Amino acid sequence: MMKSLKITAFLLLCFCWGIAQTAATPQTTAPTAGAAAAIPDITHGPVLEYASDHDAVIAWTSKAGSDMDIHYGTSPTSLTLATDATEKPGGTNHRVKLINLQPSTTYYIQMTTSTGQPVGSVFQFQTPAKGGAPTHEVNLGPK
Repeated sequence: MMKSLKITAFLLLCFCWGIAQTAATPQTTAPTAGAAAAIPDITHGPVLEYASDHDAVIAWTSKAGSDMDIHYGTSPTSLTLATDATEKPGGTNHRVKLINLQPSTTYYIQMTTSTGQPVGSVFQFQTPAKGGAPTHEVNLGPK
């Protein structure tokens, strides 16, 4: 009888301790359907497939299927332009065409999730001079 009373008291103490710890710990909720997924890893690229004096095509591959965008601009700290890079919703191959670029200008790019979360590093490329020969197939990513 005394042994079962000690066990009961011990279990009651453990139960109360657990409640006190739960009340003191901030609660988090599991992601709901449609919440942002984990940030995808870039497995290949980005590759500058083509660049003229006024536009460019950039492609890359991600490890997991994800909708992605690209942010770009003429300063690595001010990527104010953006465009959707989705070829197939939730796909792993991504391609985007950047338009209205200026000749002989260095552009900086960064891939992002569709919610704007940066993915990987900031990369750069330069557009050819006005009327210059287009650039083809340049790996901008890790060599």
